[in-house]
Amino acid sequence: MKNTVLIAFLGRSPKGEEGYRKTRYDFGDNSLTEETAFFGWVLRKRIDPDHLVILGTRGSMWDHLFEGDLDLGEMGEQDRMALMEHVESHSVSQDQLDKMAPLLAKALGIPVRLRSIPYCSTEAEQIELLRIIAEEVEPEDRVHLDISHGFRHLPMLALLSALHVRQIRDANVEGIWYGSYDPDTGKAPVYELSGLLRIADWLQSLASFDKDGDYRVFVPLLRQANLDPEACD
Repeated sequence: MKNTVLIAFLGRSPKGEEGYRKTRYDFGDNSLTEETAFFGWVLRKRIDPDHLVILGTRGSMWDHLFEGDLDLGEMGEQDRMALMEHVESHSVSQDQLDKMAPLLAKALGIPVRLRSIPYCSTEAEQIELLRIIAEEVEPEDRVHLDISHGFRHLPMLALLSALHVRQIRDANVEGIWYGSYDPDTGKAPVYELSGLLRIADWLQSLASFDKDGDYRVFVPLLRQANLDPEACD
């Protein structure tokens, strides 16, 4: 069964007396989202995934998932307090996240996975991130990636992960989303970047053409671009 999976990176926004900084995102449809610090929440409402996977480091704002944009009442209150302490000390563990994930799953009504990822500062850690993301994707899944939060080098790895899961899982990467924020204007436009994958497809086809001289490698791409089918034959 093909499922829609949202995989979102969790960063660490500036935190003041009133919590993490919030903003209203603009998808370009003449309406702003509700105020939120974690773009993944408003994206979840928009694409309605069957599964949600949130990736973050030991020091990401995990506590905000349980204290900020969602009202969980008194559910898991002691565990949530302990999580806040571990976030402050950058020591959140995978065991702790596994314990907390059911709270979000119950609140959202869908399966939720919280995955601790390395800081990806070395090649070995970067490969580990590719492995973690691939583990969360089943064959032929429809995948959306949210790269709004996290370290600045992670979007490059996310793009590589998108190419990776297309190849090894035959997944359909339907969206690569970036919820931006301009501190000068306070505006937060949303960009959908999956067109980068089509550019990668063209580059791969050009390399194949240079090797074999076979124009047929371009046919699927031309059809994808809605060229007249007769012109592709």
